[in-house]
Amino acid sequence: MNIAELITKLASSVGIDTNTPEMINVLSNAEIGKVNVPDAISGKLLNGLLTVEAAKNNPEIKAHYVASALNGVDDKINAALDILGLGDEDKSKITGEKNSYNKIQLLSDTVKAKMQALESAKGKGGSNEDVEKLRSEILTLNNQIKKLNEDHTTALSQKEQEHNQNLLNLNIRGQLSGKKYATDGLKISKDLILDSAQKAVFAALESKGAMAVLDGNNQIKLVRKDNPEMPFMEANTVVNFQDLMDSALADQNLLAVSDPQDPSPRPLGGNPTLGDDKKGYVNDDALAGIDAQLQSLGAAQ
Repeated sequence: MNIAELITKLASSVGIDTNTPEMINVLSNAEIGKVNVPDAISGKLLNGLLTVEAAKNNPEIKAHYVASALNGVDDKINAALDILGLGDEDKSKITGEKNSYNKIQLLSDTVKAKMQALESAKGKGGSNEDVEKLRSEILTLNNQIKKLNEDHTTALSQKEQEHNQNLLNLNIRGQLSGKKYATDGLKISKDLILDSAQKAVFAALESKGAMAVLDGNNQIKLVRKDNPEMPFMEANTVVNFQDLMDSALADQNLLAVSDPQDPSPRPLGGNPTLGDDKKGYVNDDALAGIDAQLQSLGAAQ
């Protein structure tokens, strides 16, 4: 495939609209249509791109988050074994189980066995001391299992929230990567510029009391931070994430400035290229804004 086709596929994968004037301007360039990309390269680029949907269904990512969540549960189970004073045989049986869910089940089975022993002691007229001892053990085990289940649910919920936040950040990063920045003509790391752009977007969200979330179609929408059940609105109108993002980038002078009659970005610095009207320059405010963003990220000037 040629470069134009590759850019189209990559843009579509990360949610960039290929019908915008900026994308049409890029894709309609006759020169890039002449350059072919070997299948070995294009295939690796397309297959290696981790979209939001792909990340949700990636078994390695899922295994990572599940394992991270369950590690804390395993620690709680091991601590419970010491607290309960179980015998070595019971401890070995439970700790030898690799599956965290099965470990909890084994603890439940231990409780069941203790309860059966209590009923047996009652039926055989066991001493009150024995019965109370068994009752105390059962109560302790029940409380431990309840806490383990609560810890397990909390850990999974936390990891799910982290996972969703990472997917959201990936989506936002993909959209930001499709923008044209005032620094595109300079030898500045694109990752550094994207870090600065992302910081500007999140700062705008915070200042407005808004929060970005993914809806059921993996599209970003804005909700109120103090009430996520309600959409974020300004002047009685629901605010679109794209509009807020563009506004945040423009406020920080990060976007390339274009002449109304010429959609191409203006070059930074250098000698005037378009006459005395200086439309070949990016203004000083834009450069100052870019410098401020880079300094806030700790970039070496």
